[in-house]
Amino acid sequence: MLKLGNSLTAERDKKHITLYKNGGLLKRVDIRQATTRRLFIVELVNDLGVSKDDVADALAISRQTVYNTLDTYEHFGVDGLLHSEKRGTGNPALRDTNSDANPVSGITASVTRMVKPHCR
Repeated sequence: MLKLGNSLTAERDKKHITLYKNGGLLKRVDIRQATTRRLFIVELVNDLGVSKDDVADALAISRQTVYNTLDTYEHFGVDGLLHSEKRGTGNPALRDTNSDANPVSGITASVTRMVKPHCR
């Protein structure tokens, strides 16, 4: 049993985490799905006041994952958590805030303009 503060405890197996408050069942969450896990992280920290370190320990994930999830939620809301993809960078300055943008196509377009066909 993991103590999460605020009279919360949790039990975890490979598929689920069971959350208790004052010894009574509060919630059972299937943590195999990334989206469900991300939403649960936000709920634990923002709604239930669990520390980020305790969330990381309870879910057996890195603290950085917790911080990244909360950062995504702060910038993009629930929609960002539902449609989150691995962005390849933790640097916010390098992230494109336009979710429809495809950074590879932008690079390809730039390279295409730079390369001129060989004329004889």
